[in-house]
Amino acid sequence: MASSPIKQRRSGIVRAVPAVLFKQEESEPYEFPDEKELKAMSQQQKKSGLFSYLNLTDMKSLMYLSILALVVRLAFLTHPSVVIFDEVHFGGFAQKYLTRQFFTDLHPPLARLLVTLSAWIGGFDGKFTFYDIGADYVKAGVPYVTMRAFTAVLGAAVVPIAYATMRAMDLSILVSVVFAAMLLFGKWALCI
Repeated sequence: MASSPIKQRRSGIVRAVPAVLFKQEESEPYEFPDEKELKAMSQQQKKSGLFSYLNLTDMKSLMYLSILALVVRLAFLTHPSVVIFDEVHFGGFAQKYLTRQFFTDLHPPLARLLVTLSAWIGGFDGKFTFYDIGADYVKAGVPYVTMRAFTAVLGAAVVPIAYATMRAMDLSILVSVVFAAMLLFGKWALCI
């Protein structure tokens, strides 16, 4: 019985490849672990967790970086007490969400919904429009500190997460701290 042309071609290709590539070495049979090895594996599994790779120095670094990030991000949060930069857009979207106005936006809504959540938690009623840069929050009774604090805390959380990520990639503590500090003190990251 003749084989199909495909099988013939495949067998021709296989014959063209040197036999050295297909040489299989003898492998040892699998040995099941004994009681002692099973206990060691169990202890290692208990030790493994989300932050199990962090030691005491890492925990201290995380704590210091987190506190410093919160201080930097939350400092001077109440100044200025007027609408600035992107608050025109994000506040406007929060106002539209809270008053249930229809609008279209080409970006994913998560960031705007988080700002809306912070406005709702602060007690914003949606009557302030955010249209004009420089419009006064205090006179209008807008909970701008709550809205700014919410995003500032999320921005501060980036710093310890970045440190933990660098350590998870097995980089040194110094490199991880420098990277986190660049996020913390970099001009482009001050508004996060």
